[in-house]
Amino acid sequence: MEVAPAGRWIAALPTEEREAYFEANPELEEVWDEEWGDRGTRLVLIGTDMDHDALRVKLDAATLTDEEMDADWDAFEDRFPTFESEDGAAESDDTEAGENSAEEVGLAD
Repeated sequence: MEVAPAGRWIAALPTEEREAYFEANPELEEVWDEEWGDRGTRLVLIGTDMDHDALRVKLDAATLTDEEMDADWDAFEDRFPTFESEDGAAESDDTEAGENSAEEVGLAD
């Protein structure tokens, strides 16, 4: 199993770089959200003999409601583990990892 980022959000770029993306890729404006920009999550599951309907039900149940999106997120339990870096310092799950840096997010080969 592997979990890895597929790239960076354009919304997280400095304004000048973001505008350059829009100029080069005008179709991006079609999916741009006023509040979130292009921030979103796509999950790809590849496997055999999967019960697609059951997976959809479970994933829908795990999706935040509008009320949860508007809530104070610090009140939610953080169930992600903290990992020790090579220098012994604790790293939380919000550490910005480089692309495909499995070690930095605590994944093993």
